[in-house]
This record gives sequence, C-alpha cells and structure tokens, in this order.
Amino acid sequence: MDSKCSAWLLTSVLSLAACGDQNASTASAQASGTAVTAASSAPAPAPAAGEVAITKHYPAAGDKTTRERTQKFVMVTKEKGHADIEGTSTYIVNRSEECLAIEGKLCSKVKVTYTANERKSAIGGSNMDRSSPTAGKTYIVEAKNGATSVTREDGAALTPEERKDVEPHYRHFAEPKDALAALPDKVKVGDSLDDFAKALAEQMADTDDGEKPTVTISMKVKAIRDEGGKKIVVLDVEQTNEGNDKKLGKKKSKRKGTMELRADTGLLVASDFNDELENVFPNGVDSMKGTATEQTKVTYSF
Repeated sequence: MDSKCSAWLLTSVLSLAACGDQNASTASAQASGTAVTAASSAPAPAPAAGEVAITKHYPAAGDKTTRERTQKFVMVTKEKGHADIEGTSTYIVNRSEECLAIEGKLCSKVKVTYTANERKSAIGGSNMDRSSPTAGKTYIVEAKNGATSVTREDGAALTPEERKDVEPHYRHFAEPKDALAALPDKVKVGDSLDDFAKALAEQMADTDDGEKPTVTISMKVKAIRDEGGKKIVVLDVEQTNEGNDKKLGKKKSKRKGTMELRADTGLLVASDFNDELENVFPNGVDSMKGTATEQTKVTYSF
C-alpha cells in the first residue's frame, strides 16, 4: 500500500465513522422517534422511593426535534515501509426535523434542515476541510412501501454529493425498530437496562451492506437529577463493535460514556462518549488506530 493510498484510506475511515450514525446515542434518538403514543389501559403504579417513572413519548405530526452533534477523531495509519500518517478531523452536524406525517406506528415523512454540516481535517499535514452542500438547505425524507425517498423541499432531486450526506442519517427511516418500547416503566440508580441495550445493539447490527457487525452494549443508571423541573436519567454506557468491511478490513471499536434521557418522554437529550478505534486493512499488515470523542444534544418541541 503506497502513501497516497494510505492517506485516501485514512480520509475514508474518518468520513465513514462520522456519517454512519451507528452509535447508541443516535440509535436511541432515531428508534424512539418511530411510533405514535402507546395506549395504556390502566395507570402505572407509583414509583417507589428512589425510583423515577419513565413515560414513553412517540412522535406525532408536528413534533419538532433539533439535533446537534460534534465528533473529533485522531487517527494514525501504520504502513510497512512508510512513515506513519496522522489524521485529525472535527465533524459538526446540526439539523432540525419536523414530523409531517404518521403512518401506522411510524413517522413516515419528515422535513429536515441542516443548519450546519462541515468537516475540518488535516491528513498528513494537508488541509482537507469540507463544507457540505446540505448546509442551510431543507429536505423531505419519506418512507413508502419499505423504501426511503429523499428530495429537496421543492421536490427536486438531490445531487450525488447531497445524497451522500443526507441518506446515511435516514438509512433505516422506512424500517426502524422501536427500542423505546424496551425501556422499563420505572428505574432507579444502579439498575441495568439490559433489554434497552439489547434493542439498540440489534438496530446497529442491521447494516445495509449485509456484513452484520457484532455489537454489544451495556447500560446502567448512574444518576437521576432534576433539570428545569424535569427528571433526567443519566446512563453509564459501554459499547463494543467488531466487523469486517470489504474495503477497509477488520474494524473494532470500544466506546464508554454517558447518555441522558428525559424521564417524562424516555427520549435522549444529551450524550458524551470516548471511543477507541482500530482498523486492520485487508492485507493483514497495515493498520489504523485512533481515538474519538462525540457530544450530542437533542431538544424537542411537541
């Protein structure tokens, strides 16, 4: 593998890692936005001392969501016979969404506006900053008959560059899994949320390329606090991913951090993660290792 190829692969890995949305926090936000409010035949019993009740809010037409995500990567490519190549990247993706239609249990149509979508990168000392063509633009994402379509707000088709930036965020829009249903009705500090963690892991293992990674997630309630009159449930999260990519080889990642859910909705409001990343390229010799951080903030208007 020559140095030009190494730099290209480093850029590819950084881009794929940033756009994939394959992490517990994003899966939680997406999976929890898939169905109408579940009916209840009887009121749930009051939580015991130290417990907090979880109310599960599913979207309705008119619901609005704002998502802000910042990711930072530091990756080093090690190639036999060549000097190491270091790459650093910061990705900022902020978008607002409005649910336009419900079909069955799904939000089947959403309007999304990208208020920011940019990458600041340096690969081997070369600047590779990029501003996405989606920044400042609005798109319509719609699920029909098990397929997802994306158009501009006026109905026009997307350019290939726009499609590359929008579609990864909505690749399971037409067939989401309801991870929110796996949340317990009540939680207290120290509880392990095994069913919820399993549901998120199953969603993330469902990839488009058919090469299902092995995803393991564990979650435990770290704290429950008051914020603006709302109860916030803080979860300690650990996640491991292992998979094999045809182009990039064997991939491994370890993630540790926190997710914060609003008890009155069950929805994600914030997350903060640290990742360890590793790729061994198909030749079995060259590799790439690094670290990443990710912060997410989500706000809702119902």
